[in-house]
Amino acid sequence: MRTSTTVLAAAALATTVAACGGGDKTFDESGMTFTYPASLKAGKSVGATPSGRVIGIVGFGKEDYIAARGQRSAPLPVDQLLISLPKVVAGVIPATVHLERHGKLAMVAATQRPAGTGDVESQIYFFNGAGKTWQLECRSTPPKRARIRAACRKTLASVKVR
Repeated sequence: MRTSTTVLAAAALATTVAACGGGDKTFDESGMTFTYPASLKAGKSVGATPSGRVIGIVGFGKEDYIAARGQRSAPLPVDQLLISLPKVVAGVIPATVHLERHGKLAMVAATQRPAGTGDVESQIYFFNGAGKTWQLECRSTPPKRARIRAACRKTLASVKVR
């Protein structure tokens, strides 16, 4: 039996993409789903221990990750989040708090620089869905910032809650 060159070329391309860490994976925990690059580790293998009610984490390491959080409480009004975020979340830069839309979700976004962490920076996103408030934190250091931000954009474009 002869194998066509198209099949061989497709197999070679698939092998190359897999070897380079290409492709995507799906995060699906506690009612939140999103797509993220396959080059990121997931769960405890990331080596990070973010605070709060974390339902899952993907990333490169201790300070370069995307953490997903879900609150048990009723959804918080978006206008209230816009006003109160700098007061209740340490390190949020007030001038960065704004409203964004990703898919069908309105999100309150801000930049956070936690005290005592040097060049560590987080882009944080709060949004409502399925009867509660959710958060995504895209935390990064300068060497991995571009890669985490690209992964964060992919996450935001694909996030769904149920």
